Amino acid sequence: MGSTKKSSSTYKLARLYDAGGDLSKQWYVSYYLFSPKQQKLLRKRLNVSGNTVEARQKDAAELIKEVNSLLKAGAIIDDEPTDEPVAKPVAPLIVTPSNLFEAIDYFMAIKKVSMKPNSHKTYRSSIKLFHTYLAAHGLGRLRLHQFKPAYAFAYMDYVLTELGLSNKSHNKHLGVLETLFNFYIARQQLKANPFVAIKPLAERPGRHTAFTPEQVAKVREVCALSQNTQLWLFLNFIYYTLARPQSELRLLRVCDILQKTIRIDADNAKNNRTAHVQIPPPLEKLIEQHKLRSYPGNHYVFTLEGTPGPKPVYEKYFYNQHRQILTLLKMTDQSYDLYGWKHTGVIALYKATKDVKLIQRQCRHSSLDQTDKYLRDLGLFLYEDQFDMLESI
Repeated sequence: MGSTKKSSSTYKLARLYDAGGDLSKQWYVSYYLFSPKQQKLLRKRLNVSGNTVEARQKDAAELIKEVNSLLKAGAIIDDEPTDEPVAKPVAPLIVTPSNLFEAIDYFMAIKKVSMKPNSHKTYRSSIKLFHTYLAAHGLGRLRLHQFKPAYAFAYMDYVLTELGLSNKSHNKHLGVLETLFNFYIARQQLKANPFVAIKPLAERPGRHTAFTPEQVAKVREVCALSQNTQLWLFLNFIYYTLARPQSELRLLRVCDILQKTIRIDADNAKNNRTAHVQIPPPLEKLIEQHKLRSYPGNHYVFTLEGTPGPKPVYEKYFYNQHRQILTLLKMTDQSYDLYGWKHTGVIALYKATKDVKLIQRQCRHSSLDQTDKYLRDLGLFLYEDQFDMLESI
């Protein structure tokens, strides 16, 4: 990584490729930077994430702003050949005290083999930005214990002010760097975390609007008219299990449907823990109607064929089908999405039972406080009926 200012001939600014607005295709940000080893500009790509056009455009704008700031500062220089295959990372032995560059390499090598690909991708993005900053400011050769809180505050200020990233991105980078230094504290190679005093910034919660009973009925009717029974089955699984649609339910296998519960495998769960959720009677009726337990256990429940099979649907499959139905119903507000069916299920379960412990178990929350906050975010309160006893004046 170089710190010298570069002319525009050593890079081309980042631009968005949006596949013509097609959400079924991968969007990415493309840019060029100079490789001293190959003596030419090399093209680089960063994938854009998001389930809606608005979300992807926002993510792309942040990526472009971040990359272009670094390109103009001359700090992004690719010194690695791109034609050679990437070898499997080998974690070298780190002897205390280690300099920051070595510590980062070792940390990422360990994370590569212990984390899910998507999580490692998030770490890699944050660590690359930090590495670039260290190189540009001559800090990479410091020992771990020499990287003081003042340096940490200066870096997070840079992320917020110089790069102009959002509060959410600020908190993402902060979390990764806290984890990096905690990694060495746990191994007794460091006594204090320089990032621990930096507080996360307030984030605007994501909008996933719950569906009203009338809207649920309309979606059910369109699914029936279009004979899209698998989409309706998928929505019911979200509604009754309160599981996450993309990783947890999309990758559900037949063997995960037990007699009384559904197993959420650790490989697919957000918290990396295997857990079980109950099967309510209406969902059990659908499971029996579709004869799901009769298929081979290793088959995925949801496939392009519409019945359990060896290959799951692709990531945006149900999102696209769901969006088509919402468009037909003129529900074009982007806050209506698949995740909204989880909120809809939580609201229905709370109104039917007022059993917060049941909701905690079904949502697999670690504490009642987490469930309480979730319910309040949905406009539900644990003791809402107590006001019924309040007399007028």
